[in-house]
Amino acid sequence: VPAFFLALAPDARRARPGFLRRVLRFAVPAGLVAAAATFTAYALATGPADGGVPVARTAATVALFGAGTTVLVLLARPWSAGRAVLVATMVVTFVTLLAVPAARAFFALTPLPRGVSLATGLVISVAALLLVVVWRLAGRAEAPDHADEGGRMKGCVRPG
Repeated sequence: VPAFFLALAPDARRARPGFLRRVLRFAVPAGLVAAAATFTAYALATGPADGGVPVARTAATVALFGAGTTVLVLLARPWSAGRAVLVATMVVTFVTLLAVPAARAFFALTPLPRGVSLATGLVISVAALLLVVVWRLAGRAEAPDHADEGGRMKGCVRPG
């Protein structure tokens, strides 16, 4: 849902070839990080914390939301008021779902014990750090607008 609204937002940048390659350069590693965070939170909740399947399912959902929110924050740049409202709305909606017992019951979420909450928070922090690294690496691999496909500068004269 947030990606739909981000895609509709006005953008002054020129269209460039290679859209699919640029998208996949970030989306594939980001998806792998989000999946790893989800499975890690589930495994920690069922293993050392022994919270049972409902707690593990909730921990996995929270971890996936944390990774997804990190991706949303990275994609929403450059920030504008509308984009900040979009991100804030997503976070407030999710926190509300976790806080309201009827909404929690509807989505089959359970309150997380303290240990599971801390472990899930750690998983989200590591995932967010990895996602920022992936974002920066994907951005570096992309040639700037004033470069040709080989990354060489167009119309620049080499000194010497």
